[in-house]
Amino acid sequence: MTVTIYCPNPSARLLYVLHVLFTLLGRVKFQVKHPNAYSADLAPALSYGCVLPDVRQIPDAGCLHQNTILSEMPAHIDHPNYKGFFPAIGHYDIPFDLFASAFCILTDFWTVSGLLPSDEHGRTQDQLHPIRLLGWHTYPLIHAYKDVLWNLLQLSPIASTNPDSLQLTLDIDEPWKHRHKPISVTIGGFAKAILQLDFTSLKERYKALVLKNDPFDLLGSIQNPEQLTLFFLIERHDARDGRHTWKNKAYRNLIQECRDRGFHIGIHPSYTSSTIPGRITEEKNYLEDILKTPVYKSRQHFLRYRNPETFAELENAGIQEDYSVCPIHFTGYIRGMAIPFPWYNFDKQQMSSLQIVPVMVMDRALQKYQGIQANQAAEAIHTEIETCKQVGGTCTLLWHNTTLSETGEWMGWKKVWNEVQTDAKNQLI
Repeated sequence: MTVTIYCPNPSARLLYVLHVLFTLLGRVKFQVKHPNAYSADLAPALSYGCVLPDVRQIPDAGCLHQNTILSEMPAHIDHPNYKGFFPAIGHYDIPFDLFASAFCILTDFWTVSGLLPSDEHGRTQDQLHPIRLLGWHTYPLIHAYKDVLWNLLQLSPIASTNPDSLQLTLDIDEPWKHRHKPISVTIGGFAKAILQLDFTSLKERYKALVLKNDPFDLLGSIQNPEQLTLFFLIERHDARDGRHTWKNKAYRNLIQECRDRGFHIGIHPSYTSSTIPGRITEEKNYLEDILKTPVYKSRQHFLRYRNPETFAELENAGIQEDYSVCPIHFTGYIRGMAIPFPWYNFDKQQMSSLQIVPVMVMDRALQKYQGIQANQAAEAIHTEIETCKQVGGTCTLLWHNTTLSETGEWMGWKKVWNEVQTDAKNQLI
């Protein structure tokens, strides 16, 4: 089956949206034809920006036919059956420009346009993101758009074929809490603990340095490594980067051991990598030199990226999958997707080979920003997993090895990880 879309002026932006909705989510072919080529035999069909007999019509707000960016927030419609931007005036089969709305959500056009304020790290203040303020982050909206089109065209529902409803990822910012740090840092830590009479810290440091029982050294105990993707932070240009870098022999050995155990490995570009051109490629090269194999996965440290500049640099660096799109202060679907989707390159005005892997749940979002206790976290995660299962998606989790340390604020959280990983192994979720 092929769906025909009649449009007098198709653009790269429109073709991108049609690819996501029909090819990626709907798993059907589509073709775009000029209204002059109308034929009643080319069914099912939609019209966009034109009126044709007996063809379902979607309003055209004009957004997809420009190479410009938004200069102001678009109006929205929030109806039980329709949620989107660019509401239409007049009678249409769908009361808003679904394709333009999908494009804005998929590309996060608000950040590309600079319409949203930044936080102290230069990231978008996602509490003020329109998708969050409207409450549309709780469900993958682009999947809902596909369903709207299927109902409009009276097509058969798409059966889910995704066998994996959960993907686990770990950021390795600090592989060790005390071990393998510069001697000056180690001595300074001991001195501080002694001066403050912090016997708990002294005991922990003794166990780590003498007994080699470091609370953050957990990778060796993680089971089923083939289920996990690890993102290694390997360079320090800022105080918010880790102390362990690619220059540290013990750290290089750890990364190689993880490779040999079967973990999937990606680069965790440093804090300033999104603002210093060339830094992502440089750090990726360091990791590839350690692994002796190409690196295709990436996630920005502190989830700090610029849209679209960072993604363009990732694409140029040869990254194929980026995992940086993740809500910081909440959980859910900031880009409306529950499966990987291609990034749209605004400089080239075309669909990219770089895949955006949306992350739905981050440990810090649960623990700090939502105030969820460890004994409630598994239930919150299962809620997102079930939502993904409904649309044939994969719920991706962002965790840190420090979250599993059973120290400080993370007491009780290792049990959450173990429960979720067991469910992933048995696919009982």
